[in-house]
Amino acid sequence: MAQQTVSVQHPAIGTVSGIRRLPQVDQFLGIQYATLADRFSRATLIEAYPNSIDGTALGPLPVADPAGCDNEQLLLQHALPHPTYTFSDTECLTLNVAAPSEQSATPLPVLVFVHGGGFVTGSANWPQWDVAAIVEKSIEAKSPIVAVSINYRLGHFGFLTSAALRDAGYLPNNGLYDQKVAFRWIQKFIHGFGGDPNNVTYLGNSIGAASGFIHLQSGERLFKRLAALGGSPLIRPFPTEVAEFAYGMVTKALGLESLSPAEQVRALLEMPAADLEAKLRNVPAPVCSVVDGDVIRGVTTYDVLSKPQEVDRLFPGIGSVKDVLLGSCQFDGMIFAATALPGRKDDLAATLEQSLRAALKSDADSLVPSILSLYGLDKASVMDTKTKTLAVTGFLHDICFGQGARATAQAWADARDRHGTTTRLMHFDAPNPWPGAYAGYATHALEVAFALQNYNAHLAPGQRACAERLGRDLIAFASGRGPFPPFGGENGGVEMVYTAGVAAETDGSTLLAAAEAGGKGRRAKLVEIVGGKPEMLDKLSDAFGLFLRGPQ
Repeated sequence: MAQQTVSVQHPAIGTVSGIRRLPQVDQFLGIQYATLADRFSRATLIEAYPNSIDGTALGPLPVADPAGCDNEQLLLQHALPHPTYTFSDTECLTLNVAAPSEQSATPLPVLVFVHGGGFVTGSANWPQWDVAAIVEKSIEAKSPIVAVSINYRLGHFGFLTSAALRDAGYLPNNGLYDQKVAFRWIQKFIHGFGGDPNNVTYLGNSIGAASGFIHLQSGERLFKRLAALGGSPLIRPFPTEVAEFAYGMVTKALGLESLSPAEQVRALLEMPAADLEAKLRNVPAPVCSVVDGDVIRGVTTYDVLSKPQEVDRLFPGIGSVKDVLLGSCQFDGMIFAATALPGRKDDLAATLEQSLRAALKSDADSLVPSILSLYGLDKASVMDTKTKTLAVTGFLHDICFGQGARATAQAWADARDRHGTTTRLMHFDAPNPWPGAYAGYATHALEVAFALQNYNAHLAPGQRACAERLGRDLIAFASGRGPFPPFGGENGGVEMVYTAGVAAETDGSTLLAAAEAGGKGRRAKLVEIVGGKPEMLDKLSDAFGLFLRGPQ
């Protein structure tokens, strides 16, 4: 249908104009939810608006690599058309709302999507993450929802920190704080779009999924349910020492190392945003969240997740977010092969062995040969580079994504008697159907691309049916109806496996007993090798971190 202009009379804002591209869905785009005094300041929630808002066009993106959308679509292996984007360092805190065109007599559940991208890339404005289609699917399913997608600061604009910046009054983890403020806006204003502020579900992918658990380190109730796909709380923040090291790399790359701390901060604030991003784009300075005692109170480990008292201490929000859905793809680990490993000149198998031995210390001789053998790396000397890379990323996947999701699901399932939590676990096993390096694998973020329904026209019937089922299940979850039975309990519960072959005519998704779904594969064997001990899994996580840093 041709795009139409629409409007809604919001009781707290006034007239909000938007667009209708789908027959039953209205979209209100580029709504600014917070202001920034400057590029490194804390976001301030917008409490009041003039009498109208123009929501007919997307807002500017947070400053990041302008090729980000195309690069991510290369990882998904299928391009969708998109406009030329604009960027801003101070006007970028916007969100997009999609709501049924027909007004509901009762407030609707709200699904909020928080994109991934490793805190360096990503946007709610990219077509692969448009939330209008899942709202349309909810209407078709006679279970309408309102959906929101949010933008937050990325890269050095969202996560650069140092003693110099803190002394100047600039706090760490701005990108994560932006997310908090966006959810506060939703609590305050979503009712005017037909949404229920007391019935909000957080849907995060990758680092967006990990962010959802970070918000549970606060007692502030920002949402009611959490769906974390392709990420878990085990994605670790950096210690402040690493952040300080990264800051030194940044100031050196910009030629600021000889300036005083105050002069460095002034220069970072005054440099044109596009110049700063371009000059730092290829500087290998780590960008990530840090433990600051406020937004992030501590580091989640396998050992922490195994101890109920530690879970309750670190996650005071666990009592208010009682429904959690965790999921992983069959090959989430490809994200490392695609983003972290290109350009590495070292022998990846040798570096992994070195990293395992350094992390496992006195246990190395008894465990490392079995771990290498599990991934076929005991024969690394006769492997070609591609095969070796796939084998290494198999380990990275298992310890970061596969076991991370399962251990978190178990921790939340174990909290049922303490907090009334209900946990569901899913696994996405539908192979990527499009040409590319990872055709045939269930690649990172593919489950969310399927779930949001934006690729349906490019899928064979079976995979489209799989995507629609996953979308309906997320809608049911956001509406408070368990789409499938819980994980955990006396018999271990179940795990939902979403799958359909590339050329399949029907959806092949199925429920499996959790022990059957996760008890026989490579990940389970890795856990078995280290005796299932959480402290040993943490050592494998240490090895993962050492490997990503390269040869020592």
